[in-house]
Amino acid sequence: NFEGQRIKKNKGMLEKEEIAQYDEQGNLISVKYEYKDPVLSIFEDDLYAELFNARCHDIGEKLDSENARNFREEVLKRNDQSTENINLQSMRLGINSIISLANSLICRKLAKLNLADNAISDYGIHAVKNILESTDVEKLNLSSNMISGDGLKNLMDPISNHPRLKVLNLGLLEGSLRKNSIGLEGATCLAAILLKTQSLETLILEDNDIGSSAGECFGIALTQNTTLRHLKVSENDLKTEGSVFIIKNSTKLESLDLSKNFISPEAGPALERLLGSSRKLKKLNLECNELQPSGAEYISKGLKRNNSLVMLNLKGNLLGDDGIVYLVNSLQGNKSLRELNISMNEIGPSGASTVAQLLPDTRIRSLNISKNYLGEEAVIVFSGVLGCFEPPCKLKTLNLASCRISDGEMETFVEALIENKFLNNLNLSDNFISERLENTLVECLDKNYFLCKLLLAGNRISHSCINKIKKICERNKREIENAEPNRLKNEQYRLEYERKKLAQAEDELHKQMSEVDKVKELREDVMSQIEVLRENEKSKRDYEKQKIQEEQNMIQDKENRIAKAKNELETMNVMYSRQIEELKQEYEEKFGKKEQLEKEIEQIEEENRDLDTDFPEMIRELQEQIKNAQKETSQIEGETKSVREQIREVEAELNSLKAETENSGVQNTPKKFPPKSPVKVSGKVNLFTQLRCLLNSNGHINSSAKDESTFITSVPKTKGAIDPSVPNSETINNLYGQLNNCISNLDSNLGKVLEKHESEFLEEYKAHMYTVQKEMLTLKEKIADEELKRRRDEELRILETERDWFRNEALRLDKICKEYKRSMEIWKNKALTLQEDRKFMENQILNTKKQNMKMKEQLESRDNFSSVSNQNSFVRSEKEVNYKQLSVSPIKPDHNSNEQRYLKTIKHLQNQLEAQKKTLQLQKSASANYLLEKGELEDFFIQCIEIVRKEVVRRKQSNKRIPRSFSSKSLRNQKPKAEEVKLESFTDNDKKKVMELFVSSGEVLSQIQQKIFPPAKKRPPTASVASLGTQNSSTNQMQTLHGLSKHVFSVPSFKNKKGLIRPSSSPK
Repeated sequence: NFEGQRIKKNKGMLEKEEIAQYDEQGNLISVKYEYKDPVLSIFEDDLYAELFNARCHDIGEKLDSENARNFREEVLKRNDQSTENINLQSMRLGINSIISLANSLICRKLAKLNLADNAISDYGIHAVKNILESTDVEKLNLSSNMISGDGLKNLMDPISNHPRLKVLNLGLLEGSLRKNSIGLEGATCLAAILLKTQSLETLILEDNDIGSSAGECFGIALTQNTTLRHLKVSENDLKTEGSVFIIKNSTKLESLDLSKNFISPEAGPALERLLGSSRKLKKLNLECNELQPSGAEYISKGLKRNNSLVMLNLKGNLLGDDGIVYLVNSLQGNKSLRELNISMNEIGPSGASTVAQLLPDTRIRSLNISKNYLGEEAVIVFSGVLGCFEPPCKLKTLNLASCRISDGEMETFVEALIENKFLNNLNLSDNFISERLENTLVECLDKNYFLCKLLLAGNRISHSCINKIKKICERNKREIENAEPNRLKNEQYRLEYERKKLAQAEDELHKQMSEVDKVKELREDVMSQIEVLRENEKSKRDYEKQKIQEEQNMIQDKENRIAKAKNELETMNVMYSRQIEELKQEYEEKFGKKEQLEKEIEQIEEENRDLDTDFPEMIRELQEQIKNAQKETSQIEGETKSVREQIREVEAELNSLKAETENSGVQNTPKKFPPKSPVKVSGKVNLFTQLRCLLNSNGHINSSAKDESTFITSVPKTKGAIDPSVPNSETINNLYGQLNNCISNLDSNLGKVLEKHESEFLEEYKAHMYTVQKEMLTLKEKIADEELKRRRDEELRILETERDWFRNEALRLDKICKEYKRSMEIWKNKALTLQEDRKFMENQILNTKKQNMKMKEQLESRDNFSSVSNQNSFVRSEKEVNYKQLSVSPIKPDHNSNEQRYLKTIKHLQNQLEAQKKTLQLQKSASANYLLEKGELEDFFIQCIEIVRKEVVRRKQSNKRIPRSFSSKSLRNQKPKAEEVKLESFTDNDKKKVMELFVSSGEVLSQIQQKIFPPAKKRPPTASVASLGTQNSSTNQMQTLHGLSKHVFSVPSFKNKKGLIRPSSSPK
């Protein structure tokens, strides 16, 4: 585990020995430290010595002087004398080398470190981490180092906390076999870095396999990051889903590179918003995506509101003419765009013409429209725009490579360049410019003094013409380079003249200086007075400042108090809002409890009603008993009336006795009254006891006894019981006591019942909620499973559609490649024939020149030709070039006849040359037609292949398993066609079946037999030279053409190309 540990010295760390120097007296002069190994003394810097030693351990290289010198030379090539910038690109550094470098860079000033294309990998990341922690590096290049997402995790903290790191490159170095692959995990780490970092400005992640899901991570990070200015995420398979997140949140970026990410037109609205809202975006690279015309329409809408974009790259987006029209309409009057790349977009003549007409109205200085079919009309428009003065086209760089421009179109274009003073670079490579245009091209370019670079590779132009054009461009370049020195010379002369004027002015200045000195003295006096005033003003200002400061402090204190009060108010509001919410919750809970209690009370009332219905019989019995008791009381009342009368008589006697006793003062015994008729009354004992109580308490009968109320009602009521003398009083008392107990215990019983019901309800509610939660969890799991299945099915469907598209595209490209290969073979044959024709024509020209020289010598010597035989021998010397025998009449000695004969022979030779050219043209067309046309056997063989293809399709359909997630419509759409079946997918049986079908035809067998066993032919007699001389040129041409066609159509296959008669060879 290397995290958090300091790097230890490894095998490559070397020790030095101390070398001291002393004088004669033994005093120490100096001390040097040198390596023990003399090989390492080659290096001036200890860092590279340590690095070389560590690299030898990494790659198994010998530690000798030769390898050390080679390493030193490589280091010096890559690095200058500056020690702050270290370039170690492609130095084959391993883990030990990086550890040694980290140890050597401790406490060393470092600004830029390039470690691209090495073998650091995840195992060397801990060393890179220590480099970041120990240095203030500003630019770090780790491209092509086989770093993954796991390794990048260790760099999260050092990069996030680094105070000065501005550039981080984790992309791909061009031409390197190594590659970083941080993936989604590394992308999330980088997103976290972007959220924390305060210095990173440039991030390069080219070809790191981060995928579409990483786009969302970068989009979230870009919303909160404020330092990033440049982002390159090309070739990462972001697709539309991932790219949209990045595009939406890239308003703070200055350059954005999303090339080669399979972005479709669905990302158009996001691009429109980015271009319309961003005020910082200067460079936008969308090369090799799939925007198409609909995507170009959205981009054009955004460009109408954009005033900051400088470079726009839409190469290879299949925009077509419609997409170009949208862009042109949006760029009308645009003043910011300087560079536009619309190559490889299937642009036709109309779209290219609109682009050309746009150039004078904009500030575009570089235009790349290569690899499109411009056509004659578009080239004429370009030539008119470049040659026009009002308004002038200030285009400096124009790329028209691979635009199929021919000689007729190019002639007007080159003539327009004569007057153009702005175009510096022009690319016309890979077009159809021929040798016929060489003279006009050189003449027109010779008149232009501003074109510095012209590329014409891939055209049919001679090397001499290209060298002339190079010389013209070099001349223009030198003149442009010398224009600045000449301007500086003129400026120098002007400054010299100004210097002389200044000398004169200096003389006048000296005269004025004396006057100025006098003024200065006066000025000093005035300044002294001003200084005094300033000091007074300064003291006043300081006093006022103090007052202002005190008032500001008071204001600040008040503001702080107000802020504190506001904070307290806010906290109180928050607290009260919480309390209100809690009270609301309590109110809701109590309201719920109240509802529950009401429900329980209703239940209890229902139970009481049930009780009322259950005890009617008992109540009836009680009522009957009460009625019986009332009857008995009525009887007792009758008896009490009689007793009452007796009591009244007794009272009267008692009163009379009291009066007598009071008068006499003597106490006598009471008289005994005789009993009257006895009264039969039940309950006499109770009556007399009550009377005694009355007498003892009052000494006389209570006044309440005088009332006419009944005896029972006059009895004082006792709480909780009825007199036991009353019949059935015990049952009544018991029932009454039970009722009182029920009423007194009603609240407690109700509370107990409510508590019981509440506890049971809560338990049942908890059980119910537990079951509900359980069901919710199961439902959520089911929903998640279903969603996952749906996503998988959707991804499968998308992947299958992509697979079908790629398969169809591969078949189409394979077909196109085969056609191109075939056409390439045809053009190769044509090129060979043209070379042979060229050699043949050169020989003919040389021979004719020689003949002309001989004829001039004959004319000058004025010798007479003796006979026609000499003329025949002269013509026979030209037999190897297949010209007809010249029939030249003898030249007469006079000068006029010689001239006429000379002119006639020249005319005759010209006619023969024209005839030979016609025959050559006919032979070329015949050979080309043979190469292009298909034979009967080839057509029949293709029909056999198509029959077998259909059988293969049927077989695949019968064996194919249908997945559940596929609908019938998708199956219909994905039904394979016969054209989509590749020949590589044929089995051995399929190939055998094709050959059986081909060989089973009778016509094929007969033609094969004719080719293998041709019939014997009579050899035609050879024609003599004399007969050839007597024939006309027309019959000779027809014979050669007939022989050529006969020979060409008798060739069995393309492999026997040596058997073809070349047009340059003469028929025998």
